[in-house]
Amino acid sequence: MKSGQKSNIARIGLSIFLLFVITLAVGQDYNLQGVVLRNLDGELIDPQTLYSDSLPIMIVFWNSRDKNCTKQLEDLLNAKVSNFSDDQLKFVGVFVPEGSCVSNAKVMVKGSSWEGDFVVDVNGDLKRVMGIPTEPFTILLNHKHAVVCRYEGYCSGADDLMCE
Repeated sequence: MKSGQKSNIARIGLSIFLLFVITLAVGQDYNLQGVVLRNLDGELIDPQTLYSDSLPIMIVFWNSRDKNCTKQLEDLLNAKVSNFSDDQLKFVGVFVPEGSCVSNAKVMVKGSSWEGDFVVDVNGDLKRVMGIPTEPFTILLNHKHAVVCRYEGYCSGADDLMCE
């Protein structure tokens, strides 16, 4: 077999694998039982409150130690404010405190006047349940709260192309 044929077979195999993974992710319903979340003041909150509205939801997983995470969060918040009203799209910022202090998140959110619901994924429970490998990571849910799009990484100004 020639190297070009091997390369094509590898690409086809990778494409099939990615299609399978994406198919599993789209429309997935997450079991949030046992997930521990806190608000920025440290109070426990029920994860089901994230889904309380019948609005589409943008969930952004972020941390304060990576500039790309905070840049992504700010860009998406600005895009949300510019393109949607609060009764069209709910925004949830999920702070993942791995190696960084929760007080960093509170100071950043309050100091930047970011609007939306911000929670702390204390033990990484929500991150684990939703299959999030790293931050930044964005998930879009439709009004029935089924996954429409999952996007890993920073999109560097191409926010409009993130989930075409």
